[in-house]
Amino acid sequence: MAIMIYDGDCGFCTLSVNWGHDFFDFFPAATPSQGYNFSQHGLTQQQVDASVWVADDKNYSGHRAVAWLLRSQPQFYWKLAGWLMIIPPISFIFRLGYRLVVLNRHRFPGSTNACKFDPKTSK
Repeated sequence: MAIMIYDGDCGFCTLSVNWGHDFFDFFPAATPSQGYNFSQHGLTQQQVDASVWVADDKNYSGHRAVAWLLRSQPQFYWKLAGWLMIIPPISFIFRLGYRLVVLNRHRFPGSTNACKFDPKTSK
């Protein structure tokens, strides 16, 4: 069974997960990284601080986690969008886009001071 691991301290991340849960026909079980034993999936604190993760038969992070979610939907258009997100050179655009969201998530609706991400401390 798949599980989505996200930053529960970040209001924008929590808002995004709640929106996805309400919007999509399929949404995996989701849990904040705080208080969750993410090491059972082979993940480190730095990894879960840096992006959202989907732990399934494999682990997917960032734009690949979003692509996994889209590919899991019953509608063809979401599946197609999910596959396009991981095919180069299109995948480079989505990877960059996801990174820009992470670096600026403290500026988005629902954000709090906990949303500010410092890549220097999360390597």
